[in-house]
Amino acid sequence: MGIQEHAAVEVAGFFQSLSIIKDGFASYTYLSIFESSSGLHLHSLISSLFLFAGVSEAGRLVALIAGSGSSVLLYIFIKDWFSTKTGILAGSLVWIHPLFIRFSSRWYPESLGILMTLAVMHAVIKDIDEEGRRYYFLAICLLSLAITNHLWEASIALPAAVAYYQTKKIRRSATIIGTTIVVIIIVELIKSYQPSVTSHFQTRSVFYHPEVLLTPNWVFHWAWGGNLFPTDIFFSIYYMDNTCRDYINDITNYLGMEKSGRSGCNDNRLVH
Repeated sequence: MGIQEHAAVEVAGFFQSLSIIKDGFASYTYLSIFESSSGLHLHSLISSLFLFAGVSEAGRLVALIAGSGSSVLLYIFIKDWFSTKTGILAGSLVWIHPLFIRFSSRWYPESLGILMTLAVMHAVIKDIDEEGRRYYFLAICLLSLAITNHLWEASIALPAAVAYYQTKKIRRSATIIGTTIVVIIIVELIKSYQPSVTSHFQTRSVFYHPEVLLTPNWVFHWAWGGNLFPTDIFFSIYYMDNTCRDYINDITNYLGMEKSGRSGCNDNRLVH
């Protein structure tokens, strides 16, 4: 299967970071969490710090740093288990994987998720090998933080829990599972404040080009398990038309897109 570019995801990530800079966490009340399929915008939150500092490619910089960190962490893993030469080889060869290169060079949250999950397992293994609780608490903190990035990171709880279970650390194994469940519930509760599960980027397309709803590709794609339901579409169109159109213009003007000629857009909030 070929690897596809997802420009909409990068635009959405930029929009998320820009919105966090402009409105802080108030942006969670109008910004759709599904615009980059992330848990709580951890990647966009970190990217917003660089974007605020004037780095226009902030999200890509974060992705590259995370990818590099993953390579280093993989080297440490393999070095401890086998040898230094094997560790160097493993940390280097990961860069020939096309998906890893893609994730580490685009405004995507995946490379940060890879780094976070590797860090969780590194902390778990260190905790098993050493006395004390510092790595145990570090693993819990990293796991909780990782889940807020893209939500799929919660899957790392299974191998972590199994590792603890096999070393007779049953309580810690149960704590890993319990923490994962609690954090997922918290993330879902925060996500419930979102106006819709629909991407505003997709909603904008529907709003200005409603004929797309009649195309076979749209109908059959979303009919087979898509997460963009009619209620989401029309609720988001209504919401955008009444409260969010100034933010849509912010991002389109910042990226140099043609500004809509429709009435009602607030041009006083354009980004310069």
